[in-house]
Amino acid sequence: MNVFFRWIVHNPLIANLLTFCLLLGGGIAYRTMPQEYLPPVNLKWLIAVLSYPGVSAADIEQIITRPVEDELEEIDFVNQFNSTSTEGSVEFSMQFEDISLDEFERQYQEVRQGVDRADLPDGVLDPFYIKIKSSNFIPLVQIALTGGTEIAYHELRHRAEELRDSIERFWEVDRVFLYDDRERQIHVEVDPLSARALSLSLDDLGRALEMSNLDLPAGTLELGSSEYLIRSADQFRSLRDIRAAIVRPDPLGNHVRLGQVAAVRDTYAREEARSRLNGQRSIALGVTKKDVGSSLDLLEKTHALLAEFAVGLPPGIGVELVNDTSIRVRNALSNLQINALAGGLLVVFVLWMFLGLRNSLLAAVGIPVAFALAFVLLKLTGASINENTLFGLVLVLGMVVDDAIVVIENVYRYIQAGHQRRQAAIEGTREVLAPVLTSTLTTIAAFMPLVLLPGTIGEFLQVVPITVSLTLLASLVECFAILPSHIADYGGSRDSRSPLDEPMARLTRAYQALLSRILPSWTRYAIALGVPLSIFAASAYIFPQLRQELFSSDPQSYFAVWLKLPEGTALNETDRHTRILEAAVRRLPPDDLALVERILVNVGVQNAADRSYVRPNFAELVVDVTDGPEMIDKLQRMVAFVRDEARDLGYDDEVVQVKIIQAGPPKDAPLEAKIQGDDFVALEEIATLLKTHLKTYPGLVSIDDDFAEGKNELIFRLRHEEARRLGLNAADVGGALQGALRGRPSGVYRADDEEMPILVRYRPDWFQTGADLQDLEIRTPAGGFVNLGSVADLERGVGYSEIKRRDFRRTVTVFADEAPDALGTAAPAIEGLRGYFEREVAPAYPGYSLIFGGQFQEFERSFDNIILLFGFGALCIFFILVVQFRSLIQPFIILTTIPFALAGALLGLVLGGFPLSITVIYGMVGLSGVVVNDSIVFISFINTARAKGDERLTAILAGAGKRLRPIILTTVTTIGGVLPIALGLLGKSEVWSPLATLIVFGLGTASALMLIVIPCLYFVVEDVRDFFRLRTAVLGQMLYEKE
Repeated sequence: MNVFFRWIVHNPLIANLLTFCLLLGGGIAYRTMPQEYLPPVNLKWLIAVLSYPGVSAADIEQIITRPVEDELEEIDFVNQFNSTSTEGSVEFSMQFEDISLDEFERQYQEVRQGVDRADLPDGVLDPFYIKIKSSNFIPLVQIALTGGTEIAYHELRHRAEELRDSIERFWEVDRVFLYDDRERQIHVEVDPLSARALSLSLDDLGRALEMSNLDLPAGTLELGSSEYLIRSADQFRSLRDIRAAIVRPDPLGNHVRLGQVAAVRDTYAREEARSRLNGQRSIALGVTKKDVGSSLDLLEKTHALLAEFAVGLPPGIGVELVNDTSIRVRNALSNLQINALAGGLLVVFVLWMFLGLRNSLLAAVGIPVAFALAFVLLKLTGASINENTLFGLVLVLGMVVDDAIVVIENVYRYIQAGHQRRQAAIEGTREVLAPVLTSTLTTIAAFMPLVLLPGTIGEFLQVVPITVSLTLLASLVECFAILPSHIADYGGSRDSRSPLDEPMARLTRAYQALLSRILPSWTRYAIALGVPLSIFAASAYIFPQLRQELFSSDPQSYFAVWLKLPEGTALNETDRHTRILEAAVRRLPPDDLALVERILVNVGVQNAADRSYVRPNFAELVVDVTDGPEMIDKLQRMVAFVRDEARDLGYDDEVVQVKIIQAGPPKDAPLEAKIQGDDFVALEEIATLLKTHLKTYPGLVSIDDDFAEGKNELIFRLRHEEARRLGLNAADVGGALQGALRGRPSGVYRADDEEMPILVRYRPDWFQTGADLQDLEIRTPAGGFVNLGSVADLERGVGYSEIKRRDFRRTVTVFADEAPDALGTAAPAIEGLRGYFEREVAPAYPGYSLIFGGQFQEFERSFDNIILLFGFGALCIFFILVVQFRSLIQPFIILTTIPFALAGALLGLVLGGFPLSITVIYGMVGLSGVVVNDSIVFISFINTARAKGDERLTAILAGAGKRLRPIILTTVTTIGGVLPIALGLLGKSEVWSPLATLIVFGLGTASALMLIVIPCLYFVVEDVRDFFRLRTAVLGQMLYEKE
């Protein structure tokens, strides 16, 4: 490498041109990379939905769910298979293992083929499929159009559709959907008395409309040199045409027309949900983004479009962004960028204090150059600029200059020894090439295995080790291809001094004096053995005190109030309760209420953590709060207040849940207990027992289950003998009921570029009681009419509104959250609940099982995977060290710094009050590759001195004298890079503050202990070697004398 370094040093134009090209390329890459809040994650979830209108949940389970499950049972790589049967439809949810996208696509096709093979009844609508990704799991932005009571729903809906069509033209948009997506329909509402007087049934009217609304192709005809398409067209062009349709012709012209027996209305399907924004009726739109493209660019386009769209709105209609994630994206990126800048300035200041102004600037130049090359490499991998990418850059900020520090400090030492700058740059860089390369590779070896972490969390965090590794590789390029030339041209002279030269010289002499007293004495054994054992004992004491959390995530700037009323509650009644809860929110203390920007109320819809519900007894209030400092504390205070208000109003935690909405990948509740069996009565009883037991744990809140109480049902049992005598069967009865209540489909009506189904039904106000239905007239095959009550008996019952199955068995899930001041309660509660079930419940309910899920179980699985990857990374580090030092013992000496760092990291978490989350463990694995760097260079210098013939004490003291300043310097700069985040100067992050804290405490502890323990271990190992050498020599001498 001497030839290369000599060429670089003597050709500064090459180094300067390379610097310029890298900075230019990095700037272009940064400007053109997509910017978003979080990286896109393919969740490998597949949802299939089949609809069979008008069929009960129990029947759906029998005739659709089970046949489809039989066909899909052998699908490969399915981690969890769920189905939810509801009235008129079933949803299958398949969560696949961590497979490739190509394999996921193959399994998707297998699912489609399996559904097509299932033996399903006629009338089941074509299935539709959704591949769930993070980009379409949660809308990027929500938009609400609002209007007062004077604005017709049709007008508001029309404007919403116009806006949807405009937004869909943006190429980054995946889809835009209306939350209130009711179908526009033509209702023909028949007066039963008028129809009965004319002996007309719904079928008669429906067939008459179909025959009057035809467009039939008749073929082609050649006329001269032209060919014409012939068709018969007689379609409705207005509602007047529908009313004028002849339903009973008369030869004398006295035709009976539809308008004589029915009213015709242009309306919408039954209202299943409604929304309010700040008290005004609203229609909301959700916008999801494709995996490609920049979130910020799309949001800026949306802002501009809304500004233009608002100008053309009529008076009384407004448009507003409800969940503007651009604010969150900009704040997150800005905070990390400012923290990175603050860390960078702190690094430059530290370098100046230790190396002087010129040398500090040379080291600091390496930061933008390395980052620029990293951006180019990240651009080539298809990465985006997001919170995870930026944290990876902040994490590596202090490490980037470590290589430069080692090189500059060593070259500086050569200059002070009398060498010319160019020669010093060549020799000083060459001398540290191997240890710098090794230390960088060990850091990469610790981080890169984390790319293999399976599951959603692994994919979510994947960009962090990639960013760190690419930036470190980029720093090597800067360190060895650019820095030597810059030192030779611009480095400090022999006489240049830094502010800390004299203090460092005194500290170095004191350090060498301390080692010269410790190493020759027996104290070295106490330190070499006692410190590691003490660290192990301290870690064993601290570790159990940390509460566990699956995935720390920062709260978004809003919280939700979820309402779940008894099954069968009408939409209007649910709406009344939401108004009570909205008033409770508005009773927040004045300082908190001033932060509330808007309250969005969705009645009949609830976007809960596990899934979305569309039922009249569900609702949600989304309270949007102004973002700012101490957001977590403010949200927790507001949530506690609203939860107490709801309890005072008589709502228990099963009816009203108040939660802070977290960012990051979707995660389950801290505690989930899934009860499996065949009988829902027993499942509900077990769920009640488990919930009662969980209420004995004070730290658990929002204890609930997902069992849906059944709706009241009116069941008509056919009297077969009577029906057979009249020529009727169950299909005749069911069809008559469906037509009377839901409407008989009778063709379509086209207007305003829309195609609307025509439904013929009886007047909605005609049926007030079950007895009214018994008077429903059914036409017999003989042409007469018979009342429904004469062929069927009316029974009252309760049906299931929802039937959940997990892995092909009926399942009811009990779940609970942890109170903010009692995090960590879930783990002991799970163990207690498991014991309670085995002792008290299982004997009374044989054949029923309990399966635990939730964050705690996911934590255990992820923890096992990370530990496995940690072992693999440690093995890679060990292999690199063996190659570098050609020894099996010295790598073990270097690796002892890892437990020192982990102990310091655990202490930092305890002092900071942070939980032990997967992201924290993830950071500890990465930390293990950082802390060995200084030990590598230290041991390398000792070995170099020994190779020159120095005695071991002299070699250690020489190495200590040469390496103390760079060890302190690299430690302080790495800590300085993340210190602003650890201190939370711009507000603490639940995700990044713990990671920064563990680096500060872990690296600081490891470096301090390493300065004493590593020399002692090195000395003790040499003692052992000397002992065995002496023993071997004595044995050899004895054998020689014996011969």
